[in-house]
Amino acid sequence: GAMAEVTGLPPPPPSAPPPPVVDADAAKTPILIVDDDPTVVTMLSGYFSKKGYPVATASDGLEAMNLLSTRPFEVVIADLNMPRLDGWGLLRMIREDLRTHETPVALFSAQDNYRESLRLVQAGAQAYFPKTIKLSALELQVRELCEPRRRFTRLLASDGGMEFDFGALGPQWVL
Repeated sequence: GAMAEVTGLPPPPPSAPPPPVVDADAAKTPILIVDDDPTVVTMLSGYFSKKGYPVATASDGLEAMNLLSTRPFEVVIADLNMPRLDGWGLLRMIREDLRTHETPVALFSAQDNYRESLRLVQAGAQAYFPKTIKLSALELQVRELCEPRRRFTRLLASDGGMEFDFGALGPQWVL
């Protein structure tokens, strides 16, 4: 290797495994996943856990409400069709409970029905998507739902005045 000396490049560093990408925001974003289908729960919780999100799971709306009453979650991702308490009932209970009524709720359904999604948004859901959604797209949705609050927290930490939309944040949450 006469060529190697000529280039004067340092030897390549010993290969270290790249550190896992842990998003600081993700670590502060506890997610509650609610579905009676264990394969869906496993898939979703596995994906979000790997990304660094603290994840809790429930198999129906009643179990979800029990969890919600014990600690705060940044986002609830729930299936529409579940036994005992379905996505509709869960949404209604979350919106009626003072502790949870500002928690963003994303609902998904095996039926991709436009009329249904419209009703959900009017009932207070922040997002609606078909079960065929890609996990990366779902994570983007979750990040979008948390963004108004994160932006608010960042602005609060910075100097200067700020404007924010009380409606998007929830007055309760702001206070």
